[in-house]
Amino acid sequence: MTPELDTRTRDASPIHGLSKDAPPTYMINGQNSTGTEESSAGLWIHHPLMGLRLENATDKLGLECHLEYNGGSTIEGCADIESFILNRLGIEKPFE
Repeated sequence: MTPELDTRTRDASPIHGLSKDAPPTYMINGQNSTGTEESSAGLWIHHPLMGLRLENATDKLGLECHLEYNGGSTIEGCADIESFILNRLGIEKPFE
């Protein structure tokens, strides 16, 4: 990845677009390769590290944010992203 693309990718991060009126967020990060804060944006953009940084940023704004990685959801009453969305819209899952 070129330095310019790396910079653009970091600038496009949803962290930079957060505001206090943002909707609830549910992220699924499946990549488990080794990454650090210094890793290229191409590695961390879909890595749990990105999810944790976004979750930290939303917490500071008092926003609802949930992160799923390595399988399973930690959201009470929501087994998956479909359940999460329906729950936040006040809709019961029609078929189980």
